[in-house]
Amino acid sequence: MFTTMLLAALAATTALGQVFPAPGGPYRVLWENKELIDEGRVDPFNSSRTRRMMISHFTPVAADQCTQTCREPYMPAVIASIEDGILEAAFADFGWPQGLLSGLKLDVCCGVLKPTSSSARFPTVLFGTGLNTTRLWYTDFAMEVASLGYQVIVMDHPYETDVVMFPDGEIVFGGAIPADPDNTTAIDFGLEVRTADVSFVLDTLKICKTVYFGHSYGGASAADATRVEPRISAGLNLDGALWGPVVNAGVSRPFINFSGGENSTNDLSWKGFYEAQAEKHPNVWVREIHLVNSSHGSFWDLSVIGDFTGLRDNPALVENVLGELSGERAVEVVRAYLNDYFKFALLGAGEGLLAGPSDAFPDVEFVKHP
Repeated sequence: MFTTMLLAALAATTALGQVFPAPGGPYRVLWENKELIDEGRVDPFNSSRTRRMMISHFTPVAADQCTQTCREPYMPAVIASIEDGILEAAFADFGWPQGLLSGLKLDVCCGVLKPTSSSARFPTVLFGTGLNTTRLWYTDFAMEVASLGYQVIVMDHPYETDVVMFPDGEIVFGGAIPADPDNTTAIDFGLEVRTADVSFVLDTLKICKTVYFGHSYGGASAADATRVEPRISAGLNLDGALWGPVVNAGVSRPFINFSGGENSTNDLSWKGFYEAQAEKHPNVWVREIHLVNSSHGSFWDLSVIGDFTGLRDNPALVENVLGELSGERAVEVVRAYLNDYFKFALLGAGEGLLAGPSDAFPDVEFVKHP
């Protein structure tokens, strides 16, 4: 009876539409979706096509420069329907409400007083998504980072990403890289493709210095690209296992492993990475940081969605999907530490919160720290 009432309530609130909390930084955020076409590269997953990508580009806008705010769908209707179907099938045993994503909205800046050159003063960072996961699942997270004063680029990788919709309406489904940890050939190939995609994005957007951070497989991609792409001055992995050459080669630039479920005691890839760092790059700045009570799912938008849609009232979803830590707290912590990391890596600032434990964040533990 309780479950029936809960699902009915969730369905009713979803039908009305629900809005993400405003980002916590001082800037409003402009959100643009762009198609990038690499005319000189055959798509590695489809030899009949040139490689093309979709990115989300988030730009900070000073409050007095934002002339209009628009309430936009969290995902286009077609993508929301597909993703809702995936979640309904995956979490049916836990009482996942139908059509949740289709009713979600975000408030974004959609009118800018000086749209041409004002964004040039904001550093640009790249974000890598989880395996087989649309970039749209990280829109709120990217807006939180952008609101601090950074341009944020979130990338889809067609044929690997679960579903990508292009401006002409074409939809490309993913799954080309299976989520099989034993298929290391495919996983390593996926990282090679992502690194090539990252270099293409840097070329196209004329970015000469950036930080690449990512969640899950996106964190592994950040490590791989930081190893070989000189324009990446630092990388960060949000709770992803590491794959490919970086495990045994390490990186020559600053790197953070930020853990939820993964750590250097339960993941051999992290252990191998640190051994490689000690042997080959002993003087390179590296940290491992853990957020207490977080889980692998704490670092994408679903955690925040759970806060404001009532999903956390369902104990089964909290235990099996959302995790104990609120999305609000996860965002608050990660936003603060990313901000100090970007200042350190891109702007030459001191370590800030990365110098060691802080009374302001007692739930953040330093696992690897000089």
